[in-house]
Amino acid sequence: MSDSNREKNLSGISLNIITLNCWGLLFFSKHRRQRIQAIASYLNEQKYDLVFLQELWVRADFELIKQTTSSCYKFAHLFSTKSILGTSGLAILSKWEPSYISFLPYSVNGSPFRPWHGDWFTGKGVAYARVEIEDLRVHLFCTHMHAQYNDKEALEDQYSIHRICQSFQLGKFINMTRDLVSDVGRSSDLFILAGDLNTSPEEFPFQLLESLTGLHNCYNHTSMHEADSGLDLSEFITCGHSDNTYSGGHFASPETNRKKKNSDNSLGKQIDFVLYKLINKRGCDRTLECHQISSSEKNIRCFAEKIKCSSKDPYTGLSFSDHQPVAVRLRISKSHFCPRMSGDSISNSLNLSLDGDNSDEVPANSFIHHNEVNSIAETSRETTNLYLDRALKLTRFYMNQNKAFKQRFTYSLIILGLFLILFMLIAFSFYNILSFITLCFSAFVVILLLVISLMIIEITFRYEQHGLSTVIEDLNCTLMKSH
Repeated sequence: MSDSNREKNLSGISLNIITLNCWGLLFFSKHRRQRIQAIASYLNEQKYDLVFLQELWVRADFELIKQTTSSCYKFAHLFSTKSILGTSGLAILSKWEPSYISFLPYSVNGSPFRPWHGDWFTGKGVAYARVEIEDLRVHLFCTHMHAQYNDKEALEDQYSIHRICQSFQLGKFINMTRDLVSDVGRSSDLFILAGDLNTSPEEFPFQLLESLTGLHNCYNHTSMHEADSGLDLSEFITCGHSDNTYSGGHFASPETNRKKKNSDNSLGKQIDFVLYKLINKRGCDRTLECHQISSSEKNIRCFAEKIKCSSKDPYTGLSFSDHQPVAVRLRISKSHFCPRMSGDSISNSLNLSLDGDNSDEVPANSFIHHNEVNSIAETSRETTNLYLDRALKLTRFYMNQNKAFKQRFTYSLIILGLFLILFMLIAFSFYNILSFITLCFSAFVVILLLVISLMIIEITFRYEQHGLSTVIEDLNCTLMKSH
């Protein structure tokens, strides 16, 4: 097809999107107020269509961003939770007013016994908003999953299991939203998930999410094209980047980081993403997103491409955050150039490449038979079931270990309390070190502290156990349904 004819047949929507973990913790984040001002100014200048922000823990910081960008965005919302901080830290800014917003908290999210990690106190979850753009319904998901504090974290460790559970719950929420609306109203639905997943594409939680939802990583194909052109793949690192002035969460001068460049990028990871999926109204199989819409005889396609964005304040040279931002452009196009449904055939165009110039058109006389479609779908289901089964086994194993640890911890605490009371009785009976009143008061204090400690242990462990049970039951139900 010639460029002129192609241009005539293409009409669509272009969405510029950015996601950034703002690292906005009160008292602990370096140069927080200065960086938030720089982020707000940058967003106001660039005027992205959709903005996803994480770790906006201070409401005043969000209000600053909202006021600075008020001329750009009709909608700017910081999602609240019942956490100690009062906010999820998740914000979505959009040029379109949403028709619906919601927040889904994760069932499990860290441990209160390690308060210096903080995840348990933040009430993490998934922020959701739905907007309508012309004939397209866009579902926006923003999340921040449990942090990974140890590079050598085992798959069965507590935080890893919690991240696996969060990936599953996030995937189920996205799929539930898709199933509820995919056949109602608009001709197509675009699903966009953005945020800090705290897991890389090579790790199990990400693979589980990807397999469960069929979402596409905007950077996957870009990475391959960049590698072929010999460009620096370190640009895809979002945490621990050598050019970031706060790499590893500790402030370092730009000069120090420049000296470390090309040596530290091996320690960095891509944990911030923009994932997407386009589903046509008649495209119910999540393995084949680009079906023909017979009523309009147009094929709807979605192309993703990485776009350059700044990661530093041009005036101070400080990075916006300890994370690098991720910016992409999604182009949704309508084209008459697609195969027609005929007989036992189903039209399909798996155009998920990065841009229109690199896309492979499907010849008009080509088609995919139903048996081929079923084979692709069956393979996808089998892969998903393998991931789900592994997640179920890992969660069950951790839950059993967790119960055993709780029992040992409880018994140890009771024995310690009894030992202290026995020690005081011996001191009173044989050595007259304590008076009777002091003995009674000390015993009362020990028993009171023991009871309070046991209550805290019971509540926190039961909270985690119930959360894990919820995920296990859901995993079982999902696996039974798929079989």
